[in-house]
Amino acid sequence: PIWSSGAISINNRPLSVIKVADGVIWLDYMEICNNPRATCDYIELSKIFSAVIISNINTRNVSDESLARRFLNFVDELYDHRIKLVISALGCLVQVYQSEKLRFQFARTVSRLYEMQSLMVRQGHIPKLPENINRTSIQQ
Repeated sequence: PIWSSGAISINNRPLSVIKVADGVIWLDYMEICNNPRATCDYIELSKIFSAVIISNINTRNVSDESLARRFLNFVDELYDHRIKLVISALGCLVQVYQSEKLRFQFARTVSRLYEMQSLMVRQGHIPKLPENINRTSIQQ
């Protein structure tokens, strides 16, 4: 794979990337969760990439409600679209969110992260294909 870095445009807004190649995007946590992003941005990323790497998650920042909400929404979209997710965090995400406001949503996200981890182990990497290509004809 040829890895490149820089920025991509998602819904006409720039998104700085650490690296991108062959259906995989590597993002910094603060870039994806600390900047104005909407669910439609996360859906668009899910349409383009089959795997996402998020690094530099500082567990102290996850307690910030706006950052936590964006993180929860991002993980939800990746989960719903069955996108593989690799996380690099400075601490344990399970024990990090202590606020009552998003406690239920955060618990659900942690459960989804465990499920995604299990699915990643059981399933191989399946690259996304353009919509006009029939995957079944390729696999035969």
